[in-house]
Amino acid sequence: MKKYISVSAGVLIVIALLVFGNKDNQKIRIGLVGPFTGNSAAFGEFMQKGLDLATNELSPEQKLHVEIIKEDDSCSGKNAVSVVQKLIQVDHVKYIIGPLCNESSLATEKLFEDSKVISLTVGLPSNAIANMGKYHFSFSPEIEFLMKAVSKKMISNGVKKVAVIHMVSAFEDENYKHFVSNFRALGGEIVADEAEVKGATDFRDAILKAKQAKPDAFMLIAVTGELNTILKQIRVQNMLTLPKYGIHAAETSVILQDKGLADGLIYPYPGDREEIDSASTFAKSFKEEFNSSPNPYSANVYDSFKILETTIGNCGYNNVECVQQHLSNLKDYKGANGSLSVDERGVGTYKEIMLKIVRDGRFEVL
Repeated sequence: MKKYISVSAGVLIVIALLVFGNKDNQKIRIGLVGPFTGNSAAFGEFMQKGLDLATNELSPEQKLHVEIIKEDDSCSGKNAVSVVQKLIQVDHVKYIIGPLCNESSLATEKLFEDSKVISLTVGLPSNAIANMGKYHFSFSPEIEFLMKAVSKKMISNGVKKVAVIHMVSAFEDENYKHFVSNFRALGGEIVADEAEVKGATDFRDAILKAKQAKPDAFMLIAVTGELNTILKQIRVQNMLTLPKYGIHAAETSVILQDKGLADGLIYPYPGDREEIDSASTFAKSFKEEFNSSPNPYSANVYDSFKILETTIGNCGYNNVECVQQHLSNLKDYKGANGSLSVDERGVGTYKEIMLKIVRDGRFEVL
């Protein structure tokens, strides 16, 4: 296992870029914004590992000309505004990988656009984020397309009636909205619909209402500890054998800690269904380095850094408009999540959305 340089918020770490392609020989500063503390810190850890893997592939000679400035927003829009202002106004960065959380991305849009600083958001974009300004890019597909894919899978599996338990937040609300719309459009019926506040720990009433509705399956729009708690309380009600579906962010090690608890959970994954060498190589390298499987956020940060490395090398650090144009024309990039192109808004598109399942304590492609 290679040793990695750990950094705290706001501390510069020296990584690298191909100097020979950097036309203006300007030292390159890139911001990294994500939830490195708080309830979503597990996702920030995935971001860091994706960056570590990308930068450790560079030669020692290349590790002299780029500074990554890491900032923690804890998935708070207010915190995100503060750290992005600092990155732009104090550190004078022109490119930021992040934020991850929808709340943070929405809160900082005006800062990026007014300052003409490029943001490569890490999380799956909502409709609002996907349609942000010219300096915003996301190499993940919209949430809408993932929820359409899982809705089709449910109908094809014979699920006609579903009980929904969903947490209330900007991210989960976007998943909920598109799931309900797509599932109903395909002829499905929502027989129980229970909203829960973030941080809740008692889901008994919601589960009992779902039980009374006699659904064909659960749709659980929750992540990490909350999803884990819901699954445990479903087990208490002897409903764990009911088919279960979820959202892409369900894929964290938290739900594997209790053996068999999440087995059978099906969810969409923001990558190309078609297996390609670049995605396989990334997954293998990640496993070798960290003894765990990657998730979409680690893959997105890995691709974001690699793409920025090449693009800034071609354009020069100070030529933001050139970098923006190159990113806008990204087509068929063989990356960590599959074959990636961006649409006219700078949002990732994939030929076929992947579906995955928890099976025997592992995350597997269906």
